[in-house]
Amino acid sequence: MKEQQLVWSFRKKLFLNLDKIILFLSIILIFLIFSLWDILGCLNGYCNLYSSASVTAMKFSEINSWLPLSLRVAQGNLFPIFPSIDPSASGFAFFPYFSLWFHGLSIKLFGLNGSYIFGHVFFPVFDFILLYLIFRKYVNTLWSVSLSFIALVSFTGLPFRKFLLEVILGNTQIDIATLQSLNVAGFPFPSFSLFCFLGAFILSLAKKKISNRRLFFLTAIWALQSQIYVINSIVGLLFWFMFFPIRLKRENLMMNYSLLIRKILFQFIIAIVIVSPTVFAFFNHSSGLSFSELGVISNTKSVIFSDIFVFLYFVFPLLLTISIAFISKSDPYEFLYKFSPIIILFLIESSFYIFGITFNLSIPNTLLFSRLSMVFFHFLYLIPAIYYISFRITTFYFNKNQYVQNYFRKILIFLNTKLSYILLPIIIIFLFLFAAISARKNYFHIKNISSIEEVKAYEELTLLTKDLPKGLAVLAENPLANLMIPISTNNATLWINRFANNVSQKEVIKRFALIANIFGWSQIEFLKFMQKGQFQDLTQINNPINIDSSNIFNSGVGYWFTMHNSTLSEIEQKKYVEELTYEYKNINVKLMIDKYKLFRILSSKVLYSLPDNFTVTKTNIGYLYSRK
Repeated sequence: MKEQQLVWSFRKKLFLNLDKIILFLSIILIFLIFSLWDILGCLNGYCNLYSSASVTAMKFSEINSWLPLSLRVAQGNLFPIFPSIDPSASGFAFFPYFSLWFHGLSIKLFGLNGSYIFGHVFFPVFDFILLYLIFRKYVNTLWSVSLSFIALVSFTGLPFRKFLLEVILGNTQIDIATLQSLNVAGFPFPSFSLFCFLGAFILSLAKKKISNRRLFFLTAIWALQSQIYVINSIVGLLFWFMFFPIRLKRENLMMNYSLLIRKILFQFIIAIVIVSPTVFAFFNHSSGLSFSELGVISNTKSVIFSDIFVFLYFVFPLLLTISIAFISKSDPYEFLYKFSPIIILFLIESSFYIFGITFNLSIPNTLLFSRLSMVFFHFLYLIPAIYYISFRITTFYFNKNQYVQNYFRKILIFLNTKLSYILLPIIIIFLFLFAAISARKNYFHIKNISSIEEVKAYEELTLLTKDLPKGLAVLAENPLANLMIPISTNNATLWINRFANNVSQKEVIKRFALIANIFGWSQIEFLKFMQKGQFQDLTQINNPINIDSSNIFNSGVGYWFTMHNSTLSEIEQKKYVEELTYEYKNINVKLMIDKYKLFRILSSKVLYSLPDNFTVTKTNIGYLYSRK
């Protein structure tokens, strides 16, 4: 008997140590993947991790929406309102301030590139650990590690699936890799915002009695997500107000419903009070951005919510769970309570889809998919099925006459034991190889394209801003140099993002109409620049787009700066083009130059539209125009 106990004790210690080893090795792999992806790009001798030279739409948004705001925070302006116009201007706007403050603090402590490494490498590792802890509440270490790994080493558009197919077909060329960044590799969104959501989710699942103090604390945590990321707040508060009443009633079966309703109403008031600054800021945002333009609501059917999407992420997990629960004869009451957090999130996301089908809307659209669903929800939905395979099927004995159930039971036992211990590590290894090959491809892309364009733009920017007082505006013909102004200097730029700078649509159009007239763009070129292009083309959403003078008119950058994520109806599009045409034809160049305090202009050619108070100096990189 003692020998048997010793054997069991030894096995227990062995499995515990094995779990720790698996977790430790997986953390090392995650760290290597995310560090190789960005650090390799610095090996070519020019390391600017925040480069817009050739980037995807998501990376472009991170650099040109959030980074200028965070930089002003790092400079001491906690409430920046015009980061690309006046770095010192302050005001309360519709921004997630907790995220901006954290990002700004990291820039202050570690510098620009150091902050990038901190957010793009270390925070994904923190996200991995939190994902593991959530999955581990239900399934074993191998499954928890595997799901967490697959969730984080993911790409929008599933290029890994193409990679596997090419490997099977024998293609070993670098073309099978992708230049798209890992989906979670963005700072502060989604690496930091995901960390905050997962942290709140873990705290909500903790097996502690929900006292009034704890209830207030958790409600506040979820409501404060509105200052971290708006999608976190929408989904998180819906989840919390569906989840905590179930927990309260479960903990106190004798609690009458009137008391429960009073508790819910009180927590609702607390949430409203905490969220109210965000709501107030949205309705008083000078830019007039709607939920549609912010990407929270899409007024067109989302291409993400396709039939294959619905089947893979909703129908398949649901059918699989129901089938396995039926075979294992699970207790429905236990199922509903044990997996209530997962069921609630499933209902929330699926209701967004149903609402979208019914009213031709998608709430939220790509933001929910890329920020939460792709890296968390869609793997969480598989947990009930994996749980029953792991802990119920293998211990439940069927009647000998139940031939069908016994047959499926043997298959599921094989999947959970022999096959899972082989297949899951193989998937992790292939994911690592895919990410490593893609990181190498990204390195050559930066070396051959991005760094060359960045060096050229930096030289132009240095010439433009030399000995120039801060606050004065400068303008370059090179688009990339203009994008670098709010990141590398304290000077103003005419290239402003409507969302980040809290200005109206008309103001952005006037600025770009002035740029077009200064550099002699034709009306056709101006209209093309200001309308949808490659950034809005969903077939190219994962491909890097070159931001240079030769490609700028096809890029869709002007539309993105002006309309953000909005999709216009035919009538709205017609009015938009009319407004563009009017501003282009009727812009007063001299008046607007004075209004925007434009002091220096760098062009590759002689400019004839400038007023007489500008002098010109020919340099080795172009014509430099300066105000007298």
